[in-house]
Amino acid sequence: MWMRLKNIILIASRRLNLEKQTEEQRIYFLWSSVVSRAYGDEYSDRFKPVQFRNKTLFVVCPNSVWVNELQMKNEELAKKINQEIGFPAVERIKFFC
Repeated sequence: MWMRLKNIILIASRRLNLEKQTEEQRIYFLWSSVVSRAYGDEYSDRFKPVQFRNKTLFVVCPNSVWVNELQMKNEELAKKINQEIGFPAVERIKFFC
């Protein structure tokens, strides 16, 4: 019996728990893209997503000024990531320095 390559990859990724890792990496990439559009390319490297857990994205900022700035835009940034990814993956973003 032959299986489609797509199905084989899907089964293997589920067994290896790659779906979650792939989603996390995609969210990290989209974070960088959203920040670049909002604040410019020079800032996208300053705000590093370090973890994605329970629909919460944890982001390290260079200082408390940026933590406050980004907290005010929390909902807007999460909404933009969700629009890009196509489903409500990120409910909240926690910023810290």
